[in-house]
Amino acid sequence: MDILLASESGFCFGVRRALDTAREATEEHGRIYSLGPLIHNRQVVEDLAARGVEVVADLVRVSPGSVAMIRTHGAGPETYTDAHTRDIKLIDATCPFVERVQKAAARYQTKGYQVLVLGEADHPEARAIVEHTGGAATIVQGAEDLANLNIGRRVAVRLPDNAAAGESGRRWSRLSCRSHTRCASRIRSATQPPSGSRRRSTLRRPWT
Repeated sequence: MDILLASESGFCFGVRRALDTAREATEEHGRIYSLGPLIHNRQVVEDLAARGVEVVADLVRVSPGSVAMIRTHGAGPETYTDAHTRDIKLIDATCPFVERVQKAAARYQTKGYQVLVLGEADHPEARAIVEHTGGAATIVQGAEDLANLNIGRRVAVRLPDNAAAGESGRRWSRLSCRSHTRCASRIRSATQPPSGSRRRSTLRRPWT
């Protein structure tokens, strides 16, 4: 039996960066807390736990004076405020591409756009994007959500990295075909670093 290895495999840029940061943090601080698992990989999570990384759901479980880490999915502004108030040192491992999307979503919301996030309602990255718009953005999970949504004339849409295919692509197609939606922007993130990669984080200007 032949086993073929993909030319590109392993962790994405953001996750690699977060794992390296976590390992360095445990060497400096000993025990640290991770706001959610850094990666959906049991073996890696167990290895991090052995090094001193304890996974918690939120800052409520973190004692004042401790060190906590924000994972690649990012967190809402309240997390940063809460950490400062409770004297918790935050290590921010938010993926730079995710952070760019968060800022873009907040900027478009401030400009009066209706911000839609295509994704799962319980996904931490989608929730964080909504929180960066002050709760104004709407998460669209499927066709039913889109059908029941009152779409305005100025819409900014955040698509997942694989939006070109599958349900996310179909949701975008349905939205862009709505006759009364004349102006829309697509906010996209990427999981590869800028150098040497064809996939970049892009923010496309509004259609006219």
